[in-house]
Amino acid sequence: MSSVIRKQDEIKQNKVIIDPRSFWAKIWDGLALPWLPFAWGVTASMIVLWWPGFILVGFIIQLILCFAVLSKPDVLPIHLPIEANKVDKNDPKPAGSGFYNARGSFYIGYVRELRTEIWVNFKALTQHFFIFGTTGAGKTESIVSYIANFLSVGSGVAFQDAKAAPKAMIQLATLCRIFGRDDDFRVTNYITGLSSERRDPAERVSNDAAIFARGSAESNTQLLVSLMPPSEGDNKIFAERAIALVSAEMPALTDLRDLGKLQIDPGIIRRYMGFKQFMELYRNNNISKKSRDALLGYLESLPGYDDTKEISQQPEEVTRQFGFAQAYFTRALSSLSDTYGHIYLVGQGEIDYQDVVLNGRVLLTLLPSMEKSGDELANLGKIVLTATKNAMVVGLGTVFEGSADDIVHNLPTNSEIPFGIMNDESAYMLVEGQEMANAQGRGLGFAVFTGTQDAPGMLEKISRTTKQIISNSAFKQFMYLDDKETTDLAVELSGKADVLVRNRYEVGGDLSNIYSSKDISLERRDRLDSTAIKSQGLGQAFISYQGKIHPTQVFNHGIQEKHSDPRMCYLSHWYSVRMAKLRLPDEAMVKRLIAHDPRPEWSDLLLMVNDDSRAMLKEMTTYFSSMQTINRITDRFKIFEYEKPTGILKTICENPPKAYTETAQLYALLLKSHETEQTQLRNLGDQAGLDAALNDPDIFNAPPVVFPDDAGDGAGSGDTTMPKVAQVDDPLASFLSGLDAEDDAIPGTQAFPDEYDHWAQIGQDQTTEASEPFPVEENELPKSALASAVERNLINMPWMASTVDYTQTHRALVETERFFNDDAAEADKRVNESLSLLGDSFEYPITQMPKEKFEQTKIFDMLQSFRSSNLSDD
Repeated sequence: MSSVIRKQDEIKQNKVIIDPRSFWAKIWDGLALPWLPFAWGVTASMIVLWWPGFILVGFIIQLILCFAVLSKPDVLPIHLPIEANKVDKNDPKPAGSGFYNARGSFYIGYVRELRTEIWVNFKALTQHFFIFGTTGAGKTESIVSYIANFLSVGSGVAFQDAKAAPKAMIQLATLCRIFGRDDDFRVTNYITGLSSERRDPAERVSNDAAIFARGSAESNTQLLVSLMPPSEGDNKIFAERAIALVSAEMPALTDLRDLGKLQIDPGIIRRYMGFKQFMELYRNNNISKKSRDALLGYLESLPGYDDTKEISQQPEEVTRQFGFAQAYFTRALSSLSDTYGHIYLVGQGEIDYQDVVLNGRVLLTLLPSMEKSGDELANLGKIVLTATKNAMVVGLGTVFEGSADDIVHNLPTNSEIPFGIMNDESAYMLVEGQEMANAQGRGLGFAVFTGTQDAPGMLEKISRTTKQIISNSAFKQFMYLDDKETTDLAVELSGKADVLVRNRYEVGGDLSNIYSSKDISLERRDRLDSTAIKSQGLGQAFISYQGKIHPTQVFNHGIQEKHSDPRMCYLSHWYSVRMAKLRLPDEAMVKRLIAHDPRPEWSDLLLMVNDDSRAMLKEMTTYFSSMQTINRITDRFKIFEYEKPTGILKTICENPPKAYTETAQLYALLLKSHETEQTQLRNLGDQAGLDAALNDPDIFNAPPVVFPDDAGDGAGSGDTTMPKVAQVDDPLASFLSGLDAEDDAIPGTQAFPDEYDHWAQIGQDQTTEASEPFPVEENELPKSALASAVERNLINMPWMASTVDYTQTHRALVETERFFNDDAAEADKRVNESLSLLGDSFEYPITQMPKEKFEQTKIFDMLQSFRSSNLSDD
């Protein structure tokens, strides 16, 4: 008898655990295999050819098989792929309102026994992945294959590898070449090679990263604070003072960075942490008052500091206390500036963590755990983690007010495809606070993959962080594991299930056959056992999601080290991305260039880069940005403003017809309405006794008469020349204008044409002579330069309020244009065209004058005086 349990001695799980389904349920599920109807159709067709009478029986069986297949929901282990284009019963909508259409886009692998594919939609993937696997289980290959999923849909990833194997770098470079993403690939390499030999400057070791080149003073402060060593007990007060030191320094440095005075890197920060340079920063005229107050507040907190004394005259206790706070950052800044200066000692970096997220770059970070000490590796992990967190912050947005699209819907990371964050060998770079990426990454559009071979080591190092990372990872991938603690953790995380188990077996018969007894019991067992985990091969895993375990053959990218087909093997050559470092020169640099070689173009450049020009540019940028915001708010409020209807439209709105039969009543109401100006005018005419005059069509059709100023002295006197008749379009306006003219004329002196002389009908002779009118020539006044400017740029007057403002602005723009165009006339022409175009782009605030209301009393008095005048003439 063997001293070990051999494979043939083991009893498989399906011999011990009983399938609780009934006999008919097993038969029906067996008939529901999708390939059975086709197989039976082929078999039945061959039988019918030999025996035609079998066609009815074959057709009935075919119907049963088709019904069995169609009765089962068309689903896969997790989600359906997006090309299925049907409802996915495994992807329910919130509140049980239905199911989403198939949207699986992330391929994990296939079930080992049934070979059914395992797809996941990217929205579910933001619930994060935790991968367990010992060395050689295929954990890194699995992560690289998952990266291919992200690249295939145009997204990006940030892959932190604590093994720092060059193989992963070449694999990612190959994948980027396959998907045309070579220019998006960046590598942060912390491997120094343990060599003191000076490298060729043209040879790159890593892409550089300017981690302080952008972001607020607060975010840069937090990055430095994360690198501080822990401090407990009595030393905690010095740690607090160190935090206050960097919190006071960073706003001032950020001001100078934004003004283009300097570029922040670890060396600059270390330099200004010296007391002398700190005082110089405090007295710098280019920083804001807020930043200066922060520096002064820290200095005054030092015992014995006197602001009226020079630096050299400050008490020794001041510099001593300052040095205690400075010492907390000595190691971290030395590491960033000296050891990794080839990465961080730059003002413009090729790696921008926010750019990586916003533009979907591929970032690989190599952390050599074999080369670095535990503390150094932890510091590097803090740098990577803090930079990643700062990049994730872009998903929070910066818009507080405005439209819902600006605040929520158009966030930089608000996409159906998340950004992937891959952490391999997390036990070596685990830092406190890393769990926040898993806890909040879903809402910000990030999918975090965490791989480890030593979960107990993570628990022992930072228990709370590790537990939160595991609990916030809905997908768990258990690959081959060997150590007991990690295996027990995987078994525990897989969950438990109630199963029916056979308790006894009996041996019977002459051949000693084994038979199970009828004793069955209900037991609660682990869904996974350690034997199943340990028996897995390369690339095999158990995928746990939503309480279900799927034995999976994990997807592999298929790229080999060597292959006859160049499309299936690694790249033969690869070189990292190199980006030019371009910077606008400041005023001092241009002056040095002019002193060396006084070129005309450098003198012109000096006018553009001086502090006054930069200040003007900043103010104009602020002004135009503010005006755009104000215009957006104004336009939004104008949507809710509308002009209230008046006249006939008001009557219709207040008395809308409810049916077509009420249309006649509405017309009758409009005829009787006194709300319209036309009806009021007619009623006033009736009251003044002018019904016939107002309703006589001849009066309205007659053209008005134009009388010269030198008309006759009285009725019947002077020349009998007929007045000149003017053609107008509006008879009522002509009539009313004639009424106005009557007020200034002597009654009875006006002449009318014979066909319109109503006074002649009653025996009154009102003919008079009038001379032909002569046109008055108006001399056009000459326009001044200011008048021409106002006429051409009237819409810009809010910021060109006088001729001085306009002349100065125009002259400055012409001088600027002459930097690029030596022709003065052409420069002036282009400036005028630009000002006109600028005027068309702005909206000058125009006051909406209220419409003149209809004054009944005025028209009534006018018509009444006209009637009285006519009666007196009679």
